[in-house]
Amino acid sequence: MDERQARKRGEFIAAPDTAKAIIQGFTRLAIAKHAEKSKHLISPENHVRIRHGSAWISPGLPEARNGGLRTHSAVQEIPFEAILSHDLTLIDRLSDELAENFARQMAEMVYGFVQEVCDSTGNVVTASPELPLHERVYQAIEKIEYTVGKDGKVQRPALHVDPTTFDRIRTASNATTPEFDRRFEALDAKKEAEALTREAERRAKFRKYGDVA
Repeated sequence: MDERQARKRGEFIAAPDTAKAIIQGFTRLAIAKHAEKSKHLISPENHVRIRHGSAWISPGLPEARNGGLRTHSAVQEIPFEAILSHDLTLIDRLSDELAENFARQMAEMVYGFVQEVCDSTGNVVTASPELPLHERVYQAIEKIEYTVGKDGKVQRPALHVDPTTFDRIRTASNATTPEFDRRFEALDAKKEAEALTREAERRAKFRKYGDVA
């Protein structure tokens, strides 16, 4: 027996193939739950997110900031009593706990990185603090652009806030005047039209199938 074999950790599981299959199944379950909990942060269609081992930025946007790799980790404990009692509910509890832990770390990473980029580029919208909350939301929408998805539909901005701020915004939106509602609808229509115009101009730069040079 060589030194490497002598240092090898002892094997205490009578069915290692079964143990491996259980671990793999648990991992797939935890990954699926994590994807569900974090899909509001990063779309599953975002190919950059899963393109590991290559560049972390798009070659079409070389000036984009490269955040590099971030390490996420979690520690879990399994009570010995749960093993002895064959408590299978542990699988769901542990996978939920693991998915929630990693989803929280991902949220902290994403929001932190967005904050860093916005602060470094000056891409920050500051609304007048003396205005009512619904007017501040109006000002924020006024200063940003809508986008158009690959399906050709306009995508409106998503507002990510803490639960307390969300309740305040919902309360404020329920107390707006008809005049404000008309202004907001006009602004929304204007932003939508501008987004469609920009997308049409962008698409016009590419040669269509069958076009002759």
